Amino acid sequence: AFFWPWYRRTQEAIRWRDPDIEPAALQLRLLDWLKGRATYGDYVRACLSAEATDFAGVTQPVLVCDAGGDALAAHAERLAGILPQATRATGGAAAIAAFLED
Repeated sequence: AFFWPWYRRTQEAIRWRDPDIEPAALQLRLLDWLKGRATYGDYVRACLSAEATDFAGVTQPVLVCDAGGDALAAHAERLAGILPQATRATGGAAAIAAFLED
């Protein structure tokens, strides 16, 4: 993210960081990401089974994305309904861009 929090797009919220593109560091991060493949379903299940009380402290805008009509669309609709400041997007990149513009 270039801003923190990401939705506060002011000069004060800019995260000034030098990119870490050293090859060994990139390789380590990529390998960690690839190793997570075996357990990513655990994270997805945890997110999809969340209840409204799990989001009580969420105050920032949230974008819930799904490809309309996919197997997880019902979960996306439910999550968008219980998140305090949620917007649901099924329009791909254009919908995401519109959300980030606001």
